[in-house]
Amino acid sequence: LATLEHFSGPVWSDELARDWAAAYQAAAQVMIEAADAAGDQPPWWDLAVVQVERRTVDVAVLTVAPHAPLAYRAGQSVAVEVPTRPRLWRYYTPATLPRSDGSFELHVRLVPGGPVSTAVVQGLQRGDVLRAGAPMGERLTLTPGQGRDLVLLAGGTGLAPMKALIEQLRAEGGRRRTHLFW
Repeated sequence: LATLEHFSGPVWSDELARDWAAAYQAAAQVMIEAADAAGDQPPWWDLAVVQVERRTVDVAVLTVAPHAPLAYRAGQSVAVEVPTRPRLWRYYTPATLPRSDGSFELHVRLVPGGPVSTAVVQGLQRGDVLRAGAPMGERLTLTPGQGRDLVLLAGGTGLAPMKALIEQLRAEGGRRRTHLFW
């Protein structure tokens, strides 16, 4: 607030100070509530690479197993850090629902010049350990039990979230007609 006051010069007022203080308080409250809600979750999950299958020269399918349960919904993404590229995180959407042992698939396409995708597709091996952030995103998720039919469109590794969504529909009983175009 002192910095805002300093650079605002003569336009700074008591009313403006109260408004900025209220805005900062609101933002801090949201962060405190989010931290409290995530209090029972680890700050990250270690993912052991169980299998690396190179489908093409530039696409790898990883099977990873978290060391602690990682609950996510089909269509959500997780940020992933590779040990050879520390502090560089990239988002990937699991291609499967968690299996009974917690493992799931990630589909990764090598992006020319991409430091993370290159490390994943060309360098990862069974036994390596990745780090994953908390699942996020709701735009690609489906509300369980909804009855509307679906048309799913995907290209390349964009098939991954669609594959997980189809698994979810099957787990719910498969009563929705679904057409996938890839």
